[in-house]
Amino acid sequence: MGENDKSEVRVRFAPSPTGYLHIGGARTAIFNWLFAKSKKGKFLLRIEDTNVVRSSQQMVEAILESLKWLGLNWDGEVWFQSKRLEVYQKIAEDLVRQRKAYYCYCERPDEERRPEEEISSCKCYLLTVKEKERLKQEGKPHAVRFWIPEGSTIFEDRVYGKVEFDNAELENFVILR
Repeated sequence: MGENDKSEVRVRFAPSPTGYLHIGGARTAIFNWLFAKSKKGKFLLRIEDTNVVRSSQQMVEAILESLKWLGLNWDGEVWFQSKRLEVYQKIAEDLVRQRKAYYCYCERPDEERRPEEEISSCKCYLLTVKEKERLKQEGKPHAVRFWIPEGSTIFEDRVYGKVEFDNAELENFVILR
């Protein structure tokens, strides 16, 4: 963000209501809130409530209370990801059409799995058009995974300077279930 950039800073904190706000989440919220306020920007709150098995209204309320206790006031209404699924689905479909994402048909044996236990060996991007069509016709459940291209990612970090890492170290992560 350059000195001449006049766009308003908008940051968001997006906890998942599958448990209480933990110290790492609180730290992220505090950093985002401080950054937004230092730039006269907006601190937005979005609840990632799409995991219907593990999410609960009780945890939403507990997270909101924790943020209030920390003195973190958000700007505007609280957004709920589950109420905006059509928007996300359209964007995910656009990414698939642009070949920046793909449909993943890998089975999740246990709905209670934690995010760090995600399938990292998905090869659904190798499916032929015919195989994809068959799976779609069968109504097989799927997720949409972001396609990480070969090569490396390079960016300028304000603390560490130039940062570069091999994209092979990254997983084609799920962007929509």
